[in-house]
Amino acid sequence: MTNPNQNGSPISEAQIEQYDRDGYLLVSGLIPEDIAAKAEAAMWRCAGIDPDDPPSSWDHVQGGICLYNSADLVNCFTPQCLAAAAQLTGEDPSTFNKLHRHPKTYCAPDFLAAQEAKEDVSKFFRWDSAYTINIYPTSDEWESPTITSGGHLDHSLEEHYHKTFPPVFRIGALIYLNDIPPHGGGTYVWPGSHHELDRVARKKPAHYEYRNTLNADLPDLDLGDPVGMTIRRGDVLFLHNLCIHSGSKNVSNQPRFALNMKW
Repeated sequence: MTNPNQNGSPISEAQIEQYDRDGYLLVSGLIPEDIAAKAEAAMWRCAGIDPDDPPSSWDHVQGGICLYNSADLVNCFTPQCLAAAAQLTGEDPSTFNKLHRHPKTYCAPDFLAAQEAKEDVSKFFRWDSAYTINIYPTSDEWESPTITSGGHLDHSLEEHYHKTFPPVFRIGALIYLNDIPPHGGGTYVWPGSHHELDRVARKKPAHYEYRNTLNADLPDLDLGDPVGMTIRRGDVLFLHNLCIHSGSKNVSNQPRFALNMKW
């Protein structure tokens, strides 16, 4: 959805209502085209792939979550993008920045030890890098994600011990660095799933103290069917911390490039 707001804020009241209702919001126009184009070019370089001479097979190209040091990637976190995240959460804009405080950091033994010793923990955070979550082409047949095959709650690994409340992050964002064709690795979401998960978790707070338990019980919940979306380079998908979503198989002839951020 392109932002139609005219009052200087990046997100309109209608978009905020949509986010509150659905648990996600796809927004265009937060990242200027020149910045998005530079980020896509940087992603090809970081991945070590020539877009004009792609590999005959993508089997040995590293996908998933990677951390790359690139100013052109980090520049995608524009003031408009950060302001939009603040608007959707209703929180202080000054608490949203380019600093990557990935939730995994908070359960790392060396981080916890440094925190306990009251040492400077800034060394654990990255100002100069961006997390990417790329999906490369596969020869498999395409199939729509389901709640038992792909659908998940972010940061719900048992070994990370992230509690359901308060959430380990306020809002997530995927910034797409290229146009995504049909069946090209786009993101699928379960609209309104954040409301159902919130209801279930608050009904049994002791049982659902940790996110991994909530994630494990997803197949038992009535969350409806997932929806996909048309995505263009520079689009930003904001996700509520309890919104169930999934990647999908990429059966196109190009990678799906995206940045992954949590605030």
